[in-house]
Amino acid sequence: MVDIEYLPHRPLTEGEFEDFVETQSVECPLAFHAYCGHCDTEGVVDALIRDGRQVYALHHGHEEWELKTLEQDMDPEMFQMMVSQLDPAMLRQIGGDQLPDVEADVESELDFDQIGDDVDFDLPPVEGVEVPDSEAIELPDGPPLRELVDEDTRQELDAQLQQIMDDHVDSLDEQEIERIFEQTDGPTPGELAELLDPAVMQELNQAIAEAIDDEMLQDIAAEQGGMTDDDFPMMLDMESEDRFLDLYAHLLVYVNDRFDVIEGIETVGDISNRNTSDLLPLRQRLYEEDTEAIIESFVEENPANLPADDLDTVADWTDSEYGECVVVRHLSDYAVLLDWSDPPRAFGVKAVRMPFTDLWPEERLPVFLSEVALLPFEDQIVTDGWLAIQRVVAGGNLSTDIDDSYEEAKHRLGIIETLPAPDESEKSDAEQLRFYLKNKRNRERYAEEITELKNESTELEQIYHQEMGKARARSLGRELRETDLKEAYFAIYDDRIVASGTTEQQVREILADILPDGKETHPYIYHYDP
Repeated sequence: MVDIEYLPHRPLTEGEFEDFVETQSVECPLAFHAYCGHCDTEGVVDALIRDGRQVYALHHGHEEWELKTLEQDMDPEMFQMMVSQLDPAMLRQIGGDQLPDVEADVESELDFDQIGDDVDFDLPPVEGVEVPDSEAIELPDGPPLRELVDEDTRQELDAQLQQIMDDHVDSLDEQEIERIFEQTDGPTPGELAELLDPAVMQELNQAIAEAIDDEMLQDIAAEQGGMTDDDFPMMLDMESEDRFLDLYAHLLVYVNDRFDVIEGIETVGDISNRNTSDLLPLRQRLYEEDTEAIIESFVEENPANLPADDLDTVADWTDSEYGECVVVRHLSDYAVLLDWSDPPRAFGVKAVRMPFTDLWPEERLPVFLSEVALLPFEDQIVTDGWLAIQRVVAGGNLSTDIDDSYEEAKHRLGIIETLPAPDESEKSDAEQLRFYLKNKRNRERYAEEITELKNESTELEQIYHQEMGKARARSLGRELRETDLKEAYFAIYDDRIVASGTTEQQVREILADILPDGKETHPYIYHYDP
């Protein structure tokens, strides 16, 4: 039986979850990392666990961890099929001995569900496949947006989005769809992603932005109880958003005036009247080469007669970052975009116009992006709205590498919230060793560095034994609770219990007698209190 009684009442870190799986001797092929608003922290909150032939859904609820039985004696084939279809919401809803209705043939109602979720809208019917209704588009923590706008706007928007999807599905290769759905286990997320053109999401988002403008959103917010900018912490407030888009439009007009990229673009109004996709060549020219020189020339010439504070804001864009990155987390104030080149860096980025959580729900992370522009704006970091999705599905070793890079980036610089990025401060050997020993994955990844550092001084050797002792204590506590021992103290040294007693002082006196001089403080003393 899986024991969750002693799990902390919060999401688990990767290291804690790995230790939990290891000490419980269970198989965990599916785990979801998310931000918990109740605990105001992030970590592993949902998992599918197999203990022998028993299967459980593990979920971090508001007050405590929940462990729900899914099915007795589930055969391996059904288990793997279930893993391929589950998402966090299903793990939270399933209880008792219920099992989700999972089908793997072409008639399955789940076949196109992931594509529908990715674009946040219903796919049109396809012969032989039933398409379920998707959830209504929603404001963050608010009522469904489609239910709040007037009927004419809703009907017009629905028709426009449906037409976009009709055009997209008509362009799919029917033979390729049939080949994928003939597989025994159904399509993988990667195969589904291959069917979805990344440009479709951008086209849908553009249609929504044009149909429901900022003024309409403000009216809706006022009618719904005075929602304020604080209700959208991952986004710029509306005033800042308008200012950013206006300044960026002035810069694009200047780029077009210099390089004649798009005919008919002479004013900010011309920018506003064009579809985002039509303006992509202009934006690409800005970042193609000499970006800093273009921005500096714009500021020097000031063709739009901008006031000094606006010019200073645009001048700061010479510190922009451009390239590939991975969306790895949604935190309360921003999304974390990871530049996982060597050395990796993590940026806290605010959204403009649409929350990142609407584009990419937490359970779909990580998402790989290319041609991303990160810009400093009002002591924050924003994107300019153009985000090209790469068709990469993170699984296995790739997902592990991303998590490792994210942890390394936080260790080196923290999450960068302003640009330019700060210079890296040199970490002490003690700080570096503690990072290497932080969790099991780090201990395996940096095994050589750990060995080299711990032998450099007595202080580092003590840190090594203390951190390794703490890691061992987590599993030791669970082992001891299976016995009838009373409260006691145990000294852990080189992964072994070398002394015990009824008080900490008693244990320390024993260590002074049995260990060489200078090493009596190296063991970690674990207080066992059943």
